[in-house]
Amino acid sequence: MIPAYNEEANIHEVVKESLEVLESLTEHFEVLVMDDASSDRTGEILDEWARKQPGKVRVFHHSVNQGTNLSLIELFGEARSELVFFLPADRQIRADSLPAYLSAVQGGADVVLGWRRRRADPPHRLFFNWLYRNCLKLMAGISFHDAAASDLYKKKVLDQIHMESRGRFLQAEIAAKAAHLGYRVEEIEVAHHPRTGGKQTGIKPKTLWLSLTDLWRVGPSIRRLDRARRI
Repeated sequence: MIPAYNEEANIHEVVKESLEVLESLTEHFEVLVMDDASSDRTGEILDEWARKQPGKVRVFHHSVNQGTNLSLIELFGEARSELVFFLPADRQIRADSLPAYLSAVQGGADVVLGWRRRRADPPHRLFFNWLYRNCLKLMAGISFHDAAASDLYKKKVLDQIHMESRGRFLQAEIAAKAAHLGYRVEEIEVAHHPRTGGKQTGIKPKTLWLSLTDLWRVGPSIRRLDRARRI
């Protein structure tokens, strides 16, 4: 599943690459894409893919921008397969990384988190992610290397989790709650490519505020779950 906002420079290749990788792995798949109220041609390009690949590409549209994580929650609800893979629309993580995630599932993982060890991001984004990772550890007791990249989930795990977060905390919340439910969460290293098309939207003040309020609201409850599990 691919949330997309103003990615006309990338979205055609992202869908094309996703289809090629999935067709090499299985006969049973679908690509779900949310056009999050894009003001460029992203929606038109996606609708053309849906016309060309009915049954394989399903496209949804927001009339008002909702952000990546609310888009993800909606796409999770639409998913019909046993495994759900989140892929960004900017091509910084590529569809051909999927087999590595599947190998982790075959080894027993229920949730697989991508870890961008060498990030192709500008310094201010690297600093923000360092700060966010440390806030996760301090306020929620979560110490994943990277809780905001591409992740793969078993659908049965998603169906059991009440998702409260509305900012960047969503992926960390899912992974933490899955672990507390007894599911196996693993991290794998994935390549992170420089953005070659389109424009990075940056860290919006609204997104930052939602992430901080998520940590304040949901973080303590996750810490309590962790303490209860240890008793």
